[in-house]
Amino acid sequence: MTASPPLLAATHPTPAGPLTLITGPEGVCAAGFTDDLALVSALRGPRHRLAELRVVGDAGAASKAVLAWAEGDADAPLGVDVVLEGTAFQRSIWAALRAIAPGRPLTYAGLAAAAGRPAAVRAAGRGCATNRVSLFVPCHRVVPAGGGCGGFLWGTAVKEACLAHEAAVASGMALQAGGGGQVGSVSSCGSRPRPAGAAAGAGTAPAAR
Repeated sequence: MTASPPLLAATHPTPAGPLTLITGPEGVCAAGFTDDLALVSALRGPRHRLAELRVVGDAGAASKAVLAWAEGDADAPLGVDVVLEGTAFQRSIWAALRAIAPGRPLTYAGLAAAAGRPAAVRAAGRGCATNRVSLFVPCHRVVPAGGGCGGFLWGTAVKEACLAHEAAVASGMALQAGGGGQVGSVSSCGSRPRPAGAAAGAGTAPAAR
């Protein structure tokens, strides 16, 4: 029987701090804003928990996407396949997260509505909390309706940095397009998030497996 290829692990600098990812032939199965590989490795689901890990400097498409995000392509991680194990509702939440446009954060109620279950606001929050692939499934783009950043596994400062980076990128894109009047719609922690029912506006990302 042919042995499964090892998973690749790599750490890269970003504007929000180091990001470590673990990826394999099916896609990214764990990622987090830390340089502690053990912490990220613990996020792997049952299918990949015992797989061999090989630390590399370049993990292919996943590494390129992280570096592109750091350089200003806020949608780059959405072009990479991810491997997530969960319930049908969790998978709908993770899919909805991948449809949120950078610089346009949603409220938790908005996320629940986008996933087709507008009354399941608390469950939407749990869906964010159980996301194992930060950045590739951008749960940092969901914030409380009352303002502020809300919780984040890797710390509020990291979430603030992610949102600030994406807001700056989105503002620059609006200005380059001649849409100076549109910059006010771009938001980070200090700005008002979009309410439930507002369109996400992002392109379609590859489905989680």
